[in-house]
Amino acid sequence: MPANSFASQLGTTPLGFGCANLGGRLGPRKSQAILETAFDAGIRYFDTAPLYGYGEAEGVLGRFLQGRREGLTIATKFGIAPPPRSLSLKIKKSAARAAVAVFPQLRKTIRRRAERMTSKGNFTVSECRQTLRNSLRELRTDYVDVLLMHEILPEQITPELVDFLEGVKQEGLVRHYGTATTAHNTVSIKSRQVPSGEVAQFPSSVFDNTLQMLSGEDAFKILITHSALGEKFRALTESLKSNRELCSEWSSQLGFDCSYVTKVGALLLAAAMRDNPDGVVLFSSQTENHICENAALISDRRFSEEQFLALKKLVRAFLEHPARQCA
Repeated sequence: MPANSFASQLGTTPLGFGCANLGGRLGPRKSQAILETAFDAGIRYFDTAPLYGYGEAEGVLGRFLQGRREGLTIATKFGIAPPPRSLSLKIKKSAARAAVAVFPQLRKTIRRRAERMTSKGNFTVSECRQTLRNSLRELRTDYVDVLLMHEILPEQITPELVDFLEGVKQEGLVRHYGTATTAHNTVSIKSRQVPSGEVAQFPSSVFDNTLQMLSGEDAFKILITHSALGEKFRALTESLKSNRELCSEWSSQLGFDCSYVTKVGALLLAAAMRDNPDGVVLFSSQTENHICENAALISDRRFSEEQFLALKKLVRAFLEHPARQCA
């Protein structure tokens, strides 16, 4: 990684693990196993939020951090509150996990219902102060490395909020702060020159490269991207599985068998890291083998420049000709 990169400055990894599934889609035991796998594979950056896992993810990560805190970089957020914890919610979570295990198609419906239980736009100074206090308690730490305004709009960033964030940074409770919102909002914050800290976290991938809109001297100092393996990747994997002609074309151009979609995923993630060499790229997985294969990208330069160039051409054709996606 570049010597002056954000990862180098913090002594962390340019690839980070997203903890959105901990305590929600994954039960406590599986959540701990996944964190152990990511850690053993070399991941040292972990991204969480009070919202994740119906409010359980920070606590799960906090238990994992014991005895490891000094070697890890932890990012959390504020602005979206999870539903209040209750026995009823715990029972509903267990039932939802069981239902999705049998009927995966229910996942989107359950996610939409869960989103209706959250409270968004909580960006007053008092709400920020209380959320940060709660996060530090849940994470069992006295500081976080990165604190992000979760899904914030440009007009919600007030001078009072920025003053508060600068204050907790000076106190040592937060090392860096910034935004974690949509690509559109991130670009708007930049173009309006709204004071918002030095970190910007947003989705970017080979399918939709937002990074190219956020380059330049006046851009954010620290860029954290996610969703390299998002919905468009899932659509691609389905097409590669069902369309032999498409799979053959991709395999020929990339030089490996693209029916092994985990390798395609690793290439997409490597491309995201290549596009954001000074920042951090987040990914998430519930499969230990996939975590290990992706984490190996930190030191394993298995893909060539020719493969990255071929990938961009193939993705462009895939997006331009949706009729070819199905057999």
